[in-house]
Amino acid sequence: MEQVAPQGLMDWYIRYTTVFRKRNTHKQKGLFLKSLEADIRGFRSDVAVDDFKLHEKDPYVYRNLYVGDMHRANTVICTYYDTPTTVWRPYRYFDVAQHAKTATAWIALSSFIYIALGFAFTALVGIPVLSHGPLLALWPIVTILAYIPYFLIMGQVTRGWPTRHTLVQNTSSVLALLDAAQHQTHPSVAFAFLDGGAANEAGLARLLRRKKGEATVYTVENIGAAGELYAVGANERRVARAQGFTPVNQAGDPRVVHLISATRSDQGFELTPAALKARQLNDANMEVLATLVESLR
Repeated sequence: MEQVAPQGLMDWYIRYTTVFRKRNTHKQKGLFLKSLEADIRGFRSDVAVDDFKLHEKDPYVYRNLYVGDMHRANTVICTYYDTPTTVWRPYRYFDVAQHAKTATAWIALSSFIYIALGFAFTALVGIPVLSHGPLLALWPIVTILAYIPYFLIMGQVTRGWPTRHTLVQNTSSVLALLDAAQHQTHPSVAFAFLDGGAANEAGLARLLRRKKGEATVYTVENIGAAGELYAVGANERRVARAQGFTPVNQAGDPRVVHLISATRSDQGFELTPAALKARQLNDANMEVLATLVESLR
């Protein structure tokens, strides 16, 4: 098995924190997956991309990338790769309702402000310029052209603006699994890079439907954050296997163990906006995960 040179690790870091930092649109995700698949094929060949839809008539196609023998594996380590929407409050793990509420509120507020700016531009600039003089003059043409980028940006605003700070959430986990996949090649262990994790967990749901039986699925999230490490799940035996992580029993799918870096409070597990915007990875947490993955069989 060909091993990736140390320089390769630095190449991955640079590539996925700069060129492929944002993975929000279908095009961005597609380019990211092509790069990720090419990198993985540099050291192993058992890679597959799974395209699927939530509903038959749904125009949006989700894509998961699997590494290893998904049929034989009794352990799957996975993480999501898509970019979350910008929010201005702590990120709370396992609270899908809060995520949706926060994202919706921010989209509504930013859309209102953006549309109000458009009306103000029209009232103060557009109407006065276009109502006086010929339309083929310089300023009327410039005014009309100004609306083109405005409406292009509006589409992004109404969908939600992807965060610029993706190193911790969730590029750190992508890098950790990319590195782990070249060292852990036992047929009983597989890896998955999931779509939709920042929105509706569509990729994880797809994986759990396809991977039936008694397999253990470890989901890795924000592993490079400056927080404590926790293994959260409903199966005590599986949670306890995650050495280096503080075990926490919590209701959920008994096959899934969530490996997270977080601050624990009365409200649950969360990361502050400052922690999410960190520009440096927590190497100690990354090493704990690497040791755990190497020990799995």
